Parts: sequence; C-alpha cells; structure tokens
Amino acid sequence: MFVAHLAAGDATSYALTGDGKLYSWGKGKFGALGLDIEDDEDPEGDVWKARVIKAFGATAVVTVSAGYQHVAALTKGNRIYLWGRNNHGQLGLTEENDGQTKLVAPYVGEPAELKMRKQESIMKIVCGHSHTNALIEVTRPDMRTEITGESCSEWSAKQSEKAPR
Repeated sequence: MFVAHLAAGDATSYALTGDGKLYSWGKGKFGALGLDIEDDEDPEGDVWKARVIKAFGATAVVTVSAGYQHVAALTKGNRIYLWGRNNHGQLGLTEENDGQTKLVAPYVGEPAELKMRKQESIMKIVCGHSHTNALIEVTRPDMRTEITGESCSEWSAKQSEKAPR
C-alpha cells in the first residue's frame, strides 16, 4: 500500500493511499475517526489499528485535512465530506428548522457531504482547531471565474440564503 498523504488531529491519524482509500486510527472521541460502526461498537471508541473509512465506497478521496476533533475530505468527484466534532459549526452541516438554521448535531460520526452548487469547485480544504476553510472557485453565469476563501460554517449559511440548486 502506497501512502500518498497523512493528516493528524487530536490523538487521531489519517492515511490516504495512492488509490484513494482513506484509513483512520486513534481516539474516536466525537466520531473523529469516521468509521462505519458495528452494532456492538462505541461510536466514540478508540481504534489502534488503521481501518478503512467505508463510507466512501469506490469513490476515491484526493485529499484530507484534520482539525482538533473534526476532519474534511475531498473526493475525486469534487465532493466535500466532513465528520467529527461540530460544536462550533466547523463542519458547516446545518438544517433548517422553523425558519432558523441550526447545527445538525454536536458531532457527526460518519462522513457527511456538504452540498455544493454545480458552478462551485473546491480547490483546497484545510481544518484548524475549531474551524474548516475552503478555497472555492466559482464560475459565474457570464463565464468569469472568481476565487473565494470561506469558512465552511459561513459558506453553509450563505448556501441556505441562495436560490435552490
């Protein structure tokens, strides 16, 4: 197995292989390992041997970044997935409830997709302690392109204000 990229969070580690498989191991607090949990396993349990993150299936991961207790991965199809701690909105995963935007949960134990508009393309994604930033290329209707950098929590809030996809 050829390891193309490594990332590390708070007592967690991630290895991305040359064929796009993503492995994780370490402390599972707040679901930061992103593993498919068996019925008898603790979703926040520790794993000391690298295990593949099955949620991606045959889809290749091209890059991964780890924050304190959250992770972001970008796939070959330009889809962004996030998981782990979400207490500060660092995953950018929200839902509408009674006209208000709220966090989906204080943590997400398996990779969840952050929806993109088709004219937007992620160029780079990085995680910090309690935030996630993305460098986004936007193709405008007049075919001009614009590069913008936003945190995932800000970007997600703007998505809910825009027209439907």
